Amino acid sequence: MNKSLAAKVVGVCLIFLLAGVYVGYSASPSLILTISGGVYPGAISYTIYSVNSVYYGKDQNGDNEFSGSDVDVVIQNCIDMSNGGTIKFALGEYVIDNTLTINSEMSIVGESSENGEVCKIVADVGFTDYLFNVSVYPVHQAVSFSNLNLEGSKGVYVSESKIYMTGVTVDAYQALTLYRVIWGNFYNCFFKGLGDTASSSPGILLTYNVTDNMGTTWATFQKCSIEPVEYYGIKVDDLCQVRILDCWIEGTADYFIYAGALGSVEVDNTDFAGNVGYQGVGIYSSGDLYVTNSRLRYMYGGIRQIKGNGVFVGNEFGYYSRFPTQTQGTLTSYACYFGTLTNSTVFSSNFVGGSLVLDTGSRINAFGKNGVYANNVFNVFKSGGIDVRENFNSVTGNEFITGNDGVYVENCSYVLVANNIFYNMTSRGIYEKGTADYNFFTGNVIYSCGTPITIVGANTNSTNNYTP
Repeated sequence: MNKSLAAKVVGVCLIFLLAGVYVGYSASPSLILTISGGVYPGAISYTIYSVNSVYYGKDQNGDNEFSGSDVDVVIQNCIDMSNGGTIKFALGEYVIDNTLTINSEMSIVGESSENGEVCKIVADVGFTDYLFNVSVYPVHQAVSFSNLNLEGSKGVYVSESKIYMTGVTVDAYQALTLYRVIWGNFYNCFFKGLGDTASSSPGILLTYNVTDNMGTTWATFQKCSIEPVEYYGIKVDDLCQVRILDCWIEGTADYFIYAGALGSVEVDNTDFAGNVGYQGVGIYSSGDLYVTNSRLRYMYGGIRQIKGNGVFVGNEFGYYSRFPTQTQGTLTSYACYFGTLTNSTVFSSNFVGGSLVLDTGSRINAFGKNGVYANNVFNVFKSGGIDVRENFNSVTGNEFITGNDGVYVENCSYVLVANNIFYNMTSRGIYEKGTADYNFFTGNVIYSCGTPITIVGANTNSTNNYTP
């Protein structure tokens, strides 16, 4: 083969080889690790940082697309131009005096150091509005915040969007407002300094649209620390739903959780603790309330449910030393209170360190050894008992230790008190008062009590009670 022919063959081979490389790259873009200018798939849209009080927004190409001394303007420009990407704040403190508005799906991420320092976004002196306003269109797209400290009067307002927070600390009297939010997930966050009595502002507010009656549905707080200091810690308006899972809630607010009607509150494996001298209520609800495997301690009133359905299983209600002295038959201090229109409530396998009050209209028909749980664990009442003020309640299979009256039945009928143990009650084990009649007291063990049983109703049945 002559040199000319050989050169032609080599040339043709090189052409095919280069064409194959081009096709391979074109067909497999995921293999391209870098693109012209340094951009790569999933790259951070903008990195915000400062040098000598000048703020910069560095784009995907490494160019400082935005800069200036006004941090609000730089941040807002980066948010507006991110096209659903990620905004990263370099380690430092960013003091703003205008609300930052987010109208598209994106992630807001803070940088942290090896020793635990976290990026801060702080409200300037005199700026009392929200740090962020999230309102994403089309609705129900997601915005996420992670690894940030937010400090100010108000934290984040979210309207008709999905919201996710991970590893975020919000120090604000109104940390979150969730308006008609379809889904919110808050994991490993710290909400502190919540609530303001003067402005009637709850720390975390779940609210709804009064026009179409669409509320915030299933905001979930998991492994969070929540610190309510005034007014309401978490306020759940009508038609809204919240889950509190594996959290710690401690403070001095009037109500740690305050829930309206037609909504739902679920609490599991969560600790509530009132600070020294605390005179508030753990959970107030006029809707459905489900509390399981949780501990409500050191507070004036653990549960106050006015109406709706409820389930209370495996809880501890206020039995440590900071819990106030109980006064049987009054509402000034109680472990649990169930009032008007409360119905179908299951109350089983709890430890109650104080009075439990069933007021007019309550329908609590499942206690202790009644088949709710196969292991038949008792409810244990220490330093208090049950105050029954409505007909058709059932108190069965419980243990009452050290209090004034064990079961206090006032002006109501058809109450079953059966198979309970009463020990060391100062006044009476079972006390029927007023116009009470047609009640059934049977199979109870009553010992070391001032008066075992006091009956006023001519038709009340008291049989097979053991009173040594």
